[in-house]
Amino acid sequence: ANSRFAWDEQVEETRQHNEEAERQEKEQMSLIDWHDFCVVETITFTAEDDNIALAPPIDTSTGAPKGAPQPLDAGATGVLMQEAKIDKPSREEDEVEEAKAAVEKAERERRERERAEREQIMAEREREERERLEREREELAEPEDPIEIEPEIPVPEMDVEMKVRKDYVRQKKLAGQRLMQRCPITGQLVAAEEMSNHLKV
Repeated sequence: ANSRFAWDEQVEETRQHNEEAERQEKEQMSLIDWHDFCVVETITFTAEDDNIALAPPIDTSTGAPKGAPQPLDAGATGVLMQEAKIDKPSREEDEVEEAKAAVEKAERERRERERAEREQIMAEREREERERLEREREELAEPEDPIEIEPEIPVPEMDVEMKVRKDYVRQKKLAGQRLMQRCPITGQLVAAEEMSNHLKV
């Protein structure tokens, strides 16, 4: 993981360095006014220039002349024919270019992966948001559950006109007879000893 992190840092530094170099080069090129120039010197070629020995070629690696100047052939009359040489990049340069290309390719793939991951995360968030909004709309659209109303306790019917007997004499109940009481809820006659259980039920 550390080597991968270091490699990513190196790739990022290389990319930033290349971008900075390109940016500076573009700025310098944009500062040049290609239409504003003046003639500094005019070189005139004469017939003698065709017979003058050429300057020795310069070694590009060291910057020093390679050898004595090569005289022109007498019959050539100033025309020098020589096969052009194209310097091929060395193996080290090829390896450097391949490494740069591989680094750039890996960087592009990493950016594409990150972009795909960001798009996937955004799509997931949008889907979750839509689902949440749909759930909220469904909850608002659904009718509220009706509140269950407890059934009213039936009140025992009572005579509107009550008859009061003034000559009523209460009779004594026998010991063996059960004492009955009227339930205040249902209005039924229930034995006194069973009243507590009846109310619980």
